Amino acid sequence: MFVALTQFDIILPGLQTHDVLTIVRQEKLTCLFSGGKPPVTVADVRGLMNFKYREDINREADRETGQQFVRFLQATKGDGATINGITLKPKDVLMWKSGSTEIPAVGFHKQIDIEFGGEERVNTCALCVTLKHLTPAVEDPVLYFTERLINSSTFGDM
Repeated sequence: MFVALTQFDIILPGLQTHDVLTIVRQEKLTCLFSGGKPPVTVADVRGLMNFKYREDINREADRETGQQFVRFLQATKGDGATINGITLKPKDVLMWKSGSTEIPAVGFHKQIDIEFGGEERVNTCALCVTLKHLTPAVEDPVLYFTERLINSSTFGDM
């Protein structure tokens, strides 16, 4: 009796030996073979952030600004944060911070550093965002960060 082996039948034992199929079956890697990627969530973007609070008199202001930035990020879930008819979703915040609307299958080369300083800067190559402290004049941090993101030079490149 002749049994025709497919190419998959030939490589299957090797894939099983190295537990490749187990890894591929994980939710995030299935998209490599299915052609679809799950949408970027707030939790995904939050998990990529590494807040770097200073160890001086600015620490408390750094923490407050960081908390308000996370509040802004939370506002992008669901219907998103909207201003002047532009709606931001988690993928837009990721684009602003990393230059990509999707998380690569193998992840980024490092977490996205959130630093604090005198001026706001975004370096997508180095995966580093520098935020200015929020002043007492900022009544709505969600609106503030939405405007900052929309008006940034990297936002228009999407």
